[in-house]
Amino acid sequence: WKERGLVESWEARRSALTIADLDEALLSRAVAGSALRNPSVEQYLVQRHLADAQGATLVLRRAAELLFARDPHRIDHPKAGARLFRGSGPERTRGVQHNVEELPRFEGNVPTVIETVFRTIQGLLRRPQRLRGLRFEEAPEYPTFAWQEAIINAFAHRDYASTGRSVEVWLYDDRMEVTNPGGLVAEVALEALKNRERVHMSRNPRLVRGLVDLGLMREQGEGLPRMFTEMEVQFLAPPELRAGPHDFGVTLRNAPTITARDADWLAALQGEGLSEPQARAMALARIRGQVTNAALREATGLDTLGASVALRDLRDRGLLDLQPAGAASFYVPGARASADRGELRADGGEFG
Repeated sequence: WKERGLVESWEARRSALTIADLDEALLSRAVAGSALRNPSVEQYLVQRHLADAQGATLVLRRAAELLFARDPHRIDHPKAGARLFRGSGPERTRGVQHNVEELPRFEGNVPTVIETVFRTIQGLLRRPQRLRGLRFEEAPEYPTFAWQEAIINAFAHRDYASTGRSVEVWLYDDRMEVTNPGGLVAEVALEALKNRERVHMSRNPRLVRGLVDLGLMREQGEGLPRMFTEMEVQFLAPPELRAGPHDFGVTLRNAPTITARDADWLAALQGEGLSEPQARAMALARIRGQVTNAALREATGLDTLGASVALRDLRDRGLLDLQPAGAASFYVPGARASADRGELRADGGEFG
């Protein structure tokens, strides 16, 4: 009980700010994005446990301060923002060979900092040829969802009681590293995250609920599993997760893992006129040897029916074969899509 109270307490502490110190535009955006029925701003803050009504007085909690403070200098946290570093080369060097550039610090309320960091990083990322669906096209070196989710999670789940460090993003030639203060909360196991299990526990539930209302995240435990899938379907190494007693980090690597045989196999599908979800289904079938309705939903955001329609169409074309097993049914590459040959059979026959 004591440990749980310490973990969850910082955002619930009283703030010295008043409602007049909050950003009206951000508040209006959060109210509009909530599922509440036409609440006033005051009602929204109370119902989201971001404030307490004490008679005619509204007493804010620090979560409201982190979410909506208009003046960055009024936020009662010295390092609630972010730092961004860019290294020249694959490793950090010091002394006369110092190769790290630090960009100006990002300060302000959490939503504004997140969106500013997004814009800044988008301008720094290279745009090499990347696999998009079935074609190699110019694209960011990391899937946009993957790196943005890593940054959002760093702010949402960091330990704000740790006031000596900010969220940090490091850009190297071969990888991006995102680190936040605070290890995992007791209820979350690192192995569960690595196994792509959906985890809903948060150190800062009030802050997270506000970020959901603002449209910056979805509180469904799906972000990290989808991050893995986004990297996978673009033939990139899976995210590397590390958890220490005082910090948590995510590393994304930009070196493609696709082989020449993979590329030939996917290129042979280009004349099929597949939709983006279907292209991802075929990529998953190639990488994993099979694809399920759930895996396609995770990779595309489709609902169950939409994923079923896409998969059935691929089955009807002979590109996938259904392996019926009730709720555990899955699809494997079909007669027209060999797992080992970079070609398709137009007649649906077997490969020789």
